[in-house]
Amino acid sequence: MTVRRTTAVVLAAIGLSLGLAAPANAESIRVRDGDDAPIKADIQRVVVQHEARLKVKLRFDDLLKRKDRRVQGLNVYVDLGGTDARPDLMMEAGLWKGADAVLARTGQGGWGLGRRLDCFSRLRVDWQKETAVAVLGRDCLGRHGRVRVAAVAYETQGDESGTDWLGDRRTFTSWVHRG
Repeated sequence: MTVRRTTAVVLAAIGLSLGLAAPANAESIRVRDGDDAPIKADIQRVVVQHEARLKVKLRFDDLLKRKDRRVQGLNVYVDLGGTDARPDLMMEAGLWKGADAVLARTGQGGWGLGRRLDCFSRLRVDWQKETAVAVLGRDCLGRHGRVRVAAVAYETQGDESGTDWLGDRRTFTSWVHRG
């Protein structure tokens, strides 16, 4: 084999292996947020998995099981890939034992609750592991092949309150394609 032919074979093999590799944003992503907020419900890390269902797992600094002195909550926003830069869905939930979660279309302006949806969704909180997992069924998401997520944790204690956005305020993760 000549040098040119060997080089062509090697380059072709590299090209094939790169072509078969999954895109970096396919199926799931991890985002680290760090210890950047003074609230106990500070978001530390988020994993977004987009498969048969959308699963958003959030790890926090210090979740409180009871809401005696301090109330903690979470909003998870989902953009389904429309032409605007606003979310389409919003899950709002308390992070204490017995709290409810509601999933709705976003309201006017895109960042508030709109019409409540009747589809599969749930939020599970594990206070031992300091995690919350939001799950949305395909009946909530439709046939959208990609999503991106924004999240904010909030906390109130008496007259004081604070928030912690995943990343900057009202910014989304990168796109996560359905696996």
